[in-house]
Amino acid sequence: MILLVARTGAPSSNFSFPDLSAGVEYQSDIMKISDVNSYYENMAKSYDESMTAWGYSLPAETVKAALRRGLKETTSLVDMGCGSGLIGLELEKEGFTNLTGVDFAEAMIAKAEAQGCYKRVVKADLLKTLPFQDGEFDSLVSTAVTTYLGKFLILHALQ
Repeated sequence: MILLVARTGAPSSNFSFPDLSAGVEYQSDIMKISDVNSYYENMAKSYDESMTAWGYSLPAETVKAALRRGLKETTSLVDMGCGSGLIGLELEKEGFTNLTGVDFAEAMIAKAEAQGCYKRVVKADLLKTLPFQDGEFDSLVSTAVTTYLGKFLILHALQ
């Protein structure tokens, strides 16, 4: 199962930016980031705090959408671009235990491992061949990563 979640229309209160002063050191236009890995290595220092201050709720909304579509807590999941583990934490709240995280930024991997919600966190570049066997996971989940993957996601992940 691959679940793509998109919201359209006016943002709800779940998608507000209550504290725009948080994370001011981050690039305002993510498409202008020249070195994504270095950017996220630096961002890891205050990532969770900034996301909370911004009212970021995409991990929770993604998990809710997956549950509405029948995702079971026995599912073996890989969190592609897991970052600090925010989706993993939301999945863990719902009883999911068979979780693997994947990210390329060492500092984010350390944060994700510290969350304790993943069986393992693997360092890998999502634009390259991943170190997993075919059929190793029942499903994948990913948020806030597709911006960097472009058409690669559709062309390869759906094969």
